[in-house]
Amino acid sequence: LSAAEGAKKNLVVVGTPASNALVKAVEEQLPASFKKLRDGAGLVARVDAPLGNRGVTWLVVTGADAEGVERAASDMLYRYWRFAKDAASFREGMPPIEGSWAGTEPERALPGKQKRNADAETPARARASASQSIVLEVPKTIRVGEEFRVVAMDSAEPPGPAAGVRVNVYRERKRIHTAISTSAGEVTFRIDEPGEYMIRVERVSTSAVHINVLQ
Repeated sequence: LSAAEGAKKNLVVVGTPASNALVKAVEEQLPASFKKLRDGAGLVARVDAPLGNRGVTWLVVTGADAEGVERAASDMLYRYWRFAKDAASFREGMPPIEGSWAGTEPERALPGKQKRNADAETPARARASASQSIVLEVPKTIRVGEEFRVVAMDSAEPPGPAAGVRVNVYRERKRIHTAISTSAGEVTFRIDEPGEYMIRVERVSTSAVHINVLQ
């Protein structure tokens, strides 16, 4: 499949720029963090309008090398494993998965080690640790009355979307909008008055982003 043909379809694209021509074609559309990946690190990123084709979206599973791609693919699979219809079991011997989901969830632990993991770390501590790695990607320019998209990203290794987190918009410390992120880490807002606002993930003060909405 050529990049030109692929850019007309919604795809999941897997590989590195060196191993997959489709990844190479949208390399410049990947987040800036892609170029900073160290050996063995991966990235899962949504690419809208690949090669300028509006209305088309690619989910790119990539990494600094083949090992990084494998890590990114594993993380993507287990990040959403809990939402699968038959998510009650998994292959015996599956190693713990790197990524933002952490704590005592059964899909994060080896069979027979779930109780030990639960004893080692409480759910509250695990959630706090995982949440501190969430950052928000916000458009550079936001105008009154125009919808804009905010993407919650988990910067844990490998990075990827932060699904199911609550994102709030504040003005003068008062919450005016709230939304839960999709599986792609996205929320959409529209602000009807110009001025200064703050956007952040609920209970994650380090995720705060200050914006100025233009007339």
